[in-house]
Amino acid sequence: MQWLNNLERYGLLSIFLHWIMVVLIALAYLSIELEDIFDKGSAGREFMEYSHFIIGLSVLALVLFRLLVKYLQQSPVLLGDPNAMQTKAAGGVHIGLYLFMVLMPLLGWLIISAEGEQLMIFGSRLPHLIGESHGAAEFFEEVHEFVGNLGYFIIGIHALAALWHHYILRDNVLRRMLWK
Repeated sequence: MQWLNNLERYGLLSIFLHWIMVVLIALAYLSIELEDIFDKGSAGREFMEYSHFIIGLSVLALVLFRLLVKYLQQSPVLLGDPNAMQTKAAGGVHIGLYLFMVLMPLLGWLIISAEGEQLMIFGSRLPHLIGESHGAAEFFEEVHEFVGNLGYFIIGIHALAALWHHYILRDNVLRRMLWK
């Protein structure tokens, strides 16, 4: 299998980026859900919060790289004859996914900045994006939670569409993104 995309399927680089993003996003959701089983101020809770931040920032870095890779390569051709509605729906879901992967980490970073907290990543301090503001922190937390809940929906649609293409339409949509 080749590293770059061709007209038949995605290359190893695109496939790896897709599936590592799946894992990271699942871990981001998992870490924030597991945070609640630990008492406030406990080492376990702090570890879950820090893990959530690191994973989120990793998603941000990888999605920016992924967008560059997507821009510099061709996409595989879809077999069959997708109608205009399917094409528009798929494009909308993909735009929603990319917005989700960019916005969620940025919102998290804005929350940390507005709370006046300092985030250390591998020994380096991340700059604050905005000044300390309790009101802004609350606003960004609400938006972060809303977009996070919306993410479940967008990701679910994406996964169900891939399965629908694979099992009902029996086309190459899912196979193009699987290891061979």
